[in-house]
Amino acid sequence: MSLRSITPALGLALSLAACASAGGGSYRVAADVRSLGTGARDAASITSTAGAKVDLVCADPAKNRELGRTDASGSLVAEGEGTVPLACKLQVAGAGLKPVQYSVADVCQSQNSEGCREIAFKAVLAPSGSGSAGDAK
Repeated sequence: MSLRSITPALGLALSLAACASAGGGSYRVAADVRSLGTGARDAASITSTAGAKVDLVCADPAKNRELGRTDASGSLVAEGEGTVPLACKLQVAGAGLKPVQYSVADVCQSQNSEGCREIAFKAVLAPSGSGSAGDAK
């Protein structure tokens, strides 16, 4: 195969990539999830929450999806195509913990005309049956 035959194919591939990135682009979600121990009275009782599920919840059920689960350190980084609608919410839930929700508009760090491209937040979940704990930052 000669360089002449590769050049048009490479040009087409680069054009397609440029068109894809010019469209909706992609999004990134970074979450840090912690939880309070049962009967916690201060910050010393806050621990990382492995396996917490982060879901996108929208008025249109077709847009709902699981974004992922936190790792052993309580962190989640999720990426995908398109943008996240500002009208949706992020729900964070863990086993034995009270779920919390955050408005995408409140935790969006970067957006374009189509929606949110970068989300970053910290959540603190309370044990089920206790007061609310959610704190988005």
